[in-house]
Amino acid sequence: MRFYPPIYPDDSILHPGPFPGAAAKDTRKPATFRADLVHSSIAGADVPSLEIDLEVIEVQARAARAAWIGSKLKSLFQNLVYWFERSDQAELEHYLAASESLADLEVRIRRYERMRSHAD
Repeated sequence: MRFYPPIYPDDSILHPGPFPGAAAKDTRKPATFRADLVHSSIAGADVPSLEIDLEVIEVQARAARAAWIGSKLKSLFQNLVYWFERSDQAELEHYLAASESLADLEVRIRRYERMRSHAD
Protein backbone atom coordinates (compact mmCIF):
# COMPACT_ATOMS: atom_id res chain seq x y z
CA MET A 1 0.00 0.00 0.00
CA ARG A 2 1.33 3.46 -0.84
CA PHE A 3 1.30 6.53 1.33
CA TYR A 4 -0.05 9.77 -0.16
CA PRO A 5 -0.43 13.17 1.56
CA PRO A 6 -4.05 14.29 2.09
CA ILE A 7 -5.23 16.55 -0.73
CA TYR A 8 -8.74 17.38 0.53
CA PRO A 9 -10.68 16.66 3.76
CA ASP A 10 -12.17 13.34 2.65
CA ASP A 11 -8.73 12.10 1.67
CA SER A 12 -6.38 10.12 3.92
CA ILE A 13 -2.75 9.10 3.97
CA LEU A 14 -3.65 5.54 3.09
CA HIS A 15 -5.63 5.12 -0.11
CA PRO A 16 -8.48 4.19 -0.32
CA GLY A 17 -10.15 5.08 2.96
CA PRO A 18 -11.96 7.87 4.76
CA PHE A 19 -10.35 10.88 6.44
CA PRO A 20 -9.28 9.90 9.99
CA GLY A 21 -12.03 10.65 12.49
CA ALA A 22 -14.73 10.90 9.83
CA ALA A 23 -17.63 8.56 9.40
CA ALA A 24 -16.88 5.50 7.30
CA LYS A 25 -18.31 5.62 3.83
CA ASP A 26 -17.93 3.70 0.61
CA THR A 27 -15.06 5.28 -1.34
CA ARG A 28 -15.21 2.96 -4.29
CA LYS A 29 -16.19 4.57 -7.55
CA PRO A 30 -19.18 3.09 -9.29
CA ALA A 31 -18.32 1.23 -12.46
CA THR A 32 -19.30 2.98 -15.68
CA PHE A 33 -19.76 1.18 -18.94
CA ARG A 34 -20.50 4.10 -21.23
CA ALA A 35 -18.08 5.92 -23.50
CA ASP A 36 -17.98 9.69 -23.63
CA LEU A 37 -18.81 10.89 -27.13
CA VAL A 38 -17.70 14.20 -28.52
CA HIS A 39 -20.17 15.90 -30.83
CA SER A 40 -18.93 18.48 -33.28
CA SER A 41 -20.91 21.44 -34.53
CA ILE A 42 -18.49 22.06 -37.42
CA ALA A 43 -20.01 21.34 -40.79
CA GLY A 44 -17.99 19.41 -43.36
CA ALA A 45 -17.67 22.42 -45.67
CA ASP A 46 -16.22 24.57 -42.86
CA VAL A 47 -13.36 22.18 -42.13
CA PRO A 48 -10.06 23.67 -43.34
CA SER A 49 -8.13 21.79 -45.98
CA LEU A 50 -5.22 19.83 -44.59
CA GLU A 51 -3.37 19.61 -47.91
CA ILE A 52 0.22 20.82 -47.94
CA ASP A 53 1.29 22.98 -50.86
CA LEU A 54 4.95 22.05 -51.25
CA GLU A 55 5.58 24.54 -54.04
CA VAL A 56 4.55 27.49 -51.86
CA ILE A 57 6.64 26.18 -48.96
CA GLU A 58 9.66 25.77 -51.25
CA VAL A 59 9.28 29.32 -52.62
CA GLN A 60 9.04 30.71 -49.08
CA ALA A 61 12.06 28.68 -47.96
CA ARG A 62 14.15 29.90 -50.91
CA ALA A 63 13.18 33.52 -50.19
CA ALA A 64 14.04 33.13 -46.51
CA ARG A 65 17.39 31.53 -47.38
CA ALA A 66 18.20 34.30 -49.88
CA ALA A 67 17.35 36.98 -47.29
CA TRP A 68 19.53 35.28 -44.69
CA ILE A 69 22.47 34.90 -47.08
CA GLY A 70 22.04 38.53 -48.18
CA SER A 71 22.18 39.77 -44.60
CA LYS A 72 25.30 37.72 -43.90
CA LEU A 73 27.03 38.99 -47.07
CA LYS A 74 26.17 42.58 -46.15
CA SER A 75 27.65 42.08 -42.70
CA LEU A 76 30.77 40.48 -44.20
CA PHE A 77 31.22 43.36 -46.66
CA GLN A 78 30.85 45.95 -43.88
CA ASN A 79 33.43 44.11 -41.76
CA LEU A 80 35.87 43.95 -44.70
CA VAL A 81 35.49 47.68 -45.37
CA TYR A 82 36.08 48.42 -41.68
CA TRP A 83 39.12 46.11 -41.62
CA PHE A 84 40.67 47.77 -44.72
CA GLU A 85 40.06 51.24 -43.28
CA ARG A 86 41.73 50.24 -40.03
CA SER A 87 44.67 48.65 -41.82
CA ASP A 88 45.17 51.84 -43.91
CA GLN A 89 45.10 53.93 -40.74
CA ALA A 90 47.55 51.61 -38.99
CA GLU A 91 49.89 51.74 -42.01
CA LEU A 92 49.82 55.56 -41.95
CA GLU A 93 50.48 55.64 -38.21
CA HIS A 94 53.47 53.29 -38.58
CA TYR A 95 54.83 55.36 -41.47
CA LEU A 96 54.54 58.60 -39.50
CA ALA A 97 55.90 57.02 -36.32
CA ALA A 98 59.11 56.07 -38.13
CA SER A 99 60.05 59.76 -38.51
CA GLU A 100 63.18 60.82 -36.64
CA SER A 101 62.42 64.50 -36.15
CA LEU A 102 59.64 67.03 -36.43
CA ALA A 103 60.92 68.13 -39.85
CA ASP A 104 60.95 64.51 -41.05
CA LEU A 105 57.37 64.10 -39.75
CA GLU A 106 56.21 67.15 -41.72
CA VAL A 107 57.88 65.81 -44.88
CA ARG A 108 56.22 62.44 -44.43
CA ILE A 109 52.79 64.06 -43.88
CA ARG A 110 53.16 66.13 -47.10
CA ARG A 111 54.35 63.05 -49.01
CA TYR A 112 51.35 61.03 -47.76
CA GLU A 113 48.91 63.82 -48.67
CA ARG A 114 50.41 64.01 -52.19
CA MET A 115 50.08 60.23 -52.60
CA ARG A 116 46.42 60.43 -51.49
CA SER A 117 45.66 63.30 -53.89
CA HIS A 118 47.21 61.43 -56.86
CA ALA A 119 45.35 58.22 -55.95
CA ASP A 120 41.95 59.98 -55.93
